[in-house]
Amino acid sequence: MLEEKNIFVGGVEYTPDRKTLIHFPEDLEIQDYTVPEGTEEIGLTAFFNCQQLRSVTLPQSLLEIDSSAFQQCCNLHTLTIPANIKTIAPNAFLDCPAKLVSESPDFTVDRFGAVVWKNKTLLCIPTALEYYEVPENVIFIGSDVCMFGKLKKIVLHDNVLSIGDNAFIGCENPQF
Repeated sequence: MLEEKNIFVGGVEYTPDRKTLIHFPEDLEIQDYTVPEGTEEIGLTAFFNCQQLRSVTLPQSLLEIDSSAFQQCCNLHTLTIPANIKTIAPNAFLDCPAKLVSESPDFTVDRFGAVVWKNKTLLCIPTALEYYEVPENVIFIGSDVCMFGKLKKIVLHDNVLSIGDNAFIGCENPQF
């Protein structure tokens, strides 16, 4: 059986079936990129350190955004989470200042820009924040929610039942 090789479209690496975007080269001189319709997953570190990117348009076919997918995309302005998304890894937007907007009924973006799943689980807090208030409806704080962030003060409420492993790892002495 022959192994299918990954394909490259405009310098961007995809799986042979084009359902997973594997790698967007950090030296690719594109500021605005549209992920093609039919793509279902943004892979692990797919856009890592793509500092030239100003905007990325995600397709409605997208179902999953993997860990560190947009890590260190320091000039990305806005990113819209499509309606059909099913999974967002907790640190998908690590050290990425993009304003997140959600079209999904399963994922909301709170007033601080944090991503909350099904209004119950906090998944991702922007790493640039120094102050964060956990929404009253959140009962779980996921793992790796704000890795190496600048958080100094976190306001919790009595509804929070659990905090995941390494939720605030690398945050220097956050006060609760």
